[in-house]
Order: sequence, then C-alpha cells, then structure tokens
Amino acid sequence: MVADFTLAPAVSSDAAGLISLRAGVVAEGEFLVAEPGEFVVSIEAMIVRIRAGDAAPGSSRCLFVARARHQVIGVVEVQPGAFRRNRHVGHVEVLVRRDWRGRGVGRALMERMIEWAGTSAVRKLALAVYAHNLPAIALYRSLGFVEEGRRVGEYAFPDGSVRDDLLMARAVGR
Repeated sequence: MVADFTLAPAVSSDAAGLISLRAGVVAEGEFLVAEPGEFVVSIEAMIVRIRAGDAAPGSSRCLFVARARHQVIGVVEVQPGAFRRNRHVGHVEVLVRRDWRGRGVGRALMERMIEWAGTSAVRKLALAVYAHNLPAIALYRSLGFVEEGRRVGEYAFPDGSVRDDLLMARAVGR
C-alpha cells in the first residue's frame, strides 16, 4: 500500500489541527475519558505542548503527527512520568481521525514512536485503552505491548454502563 499520509514531529502550525482532532475523537464518545465540553485547550497551550514534545534523541517526550493534504489526521504523544522514580516510563496516547482509521495511520505513528523511544530516555512505554476497543488492543499487541492490569468498572457512561480500562506496556529495546 502506498502511504497517502506523512509522519513528522509536530510543529506550532499543527496546534489548531491537533485541537480539532482531539475534539472530534472526544465527540465520538467511544475512546477517550473526556466528554464534549470537558476538553478545552487554547492554541497557545497546545503550542507549549508541541514545543515540549521535541523528540530529540535522549529526550523523554515526543509528539508526532500524521498529515494528509496538509491536515492533521493522527497523533502519537509520549509524556514521561512526573517524578524521578517514574520518569523512565513514557505514557503513550494515540489518536486517529475516524475517516482515517483502518488505513495504517495508527500503526505508522506507533512504529515511529517506538523507533524514537529507542533513542530516548524512556525505558518503558505504557498506555491505557478501553477493554472493549479490540482493534486498538490487537494493534498494541502486534507491536509488543502486553497486558499489565485491568481497572474494572473504571469509567461510567451516560447509558449507565461501566467500562474496564486495560493497562498495557512494553519495554523499550536497547
């Protein structure tokens, strides 16, 4: 398959596209904890976040975007733990625009992030995913992530249902 998208570190001009991407995924109500109206971030705050995720070798944070026709269609972000004892753990979040799912964007972003992690200060990549999100879980498993735990009934939905959170991780190869 010929890729019809590109991957690159995020730049300041991606800020509006990243906000729009996240808002779109939030609005779907399926994959993120936030509900519409709970996710509000300014362009300025997103630019600060982009600049912090410089993806330089030896760093512990990155923010890569997938673009198609000059639009942000996906993102993967790694943020380190907040304290010295967990700073080696990179917390991963990946989002892909609905109309681009199933076309290799998420896999490409994750593979690029894993490649970056090999040059980073990160020793472990960790993520949380709704236990019912089987396509995402299959992707993560295919990339070497394993289940480390489950938070049963972690999230309550407007319809009265509760959902489990699956915790997955993988070591960063050296």
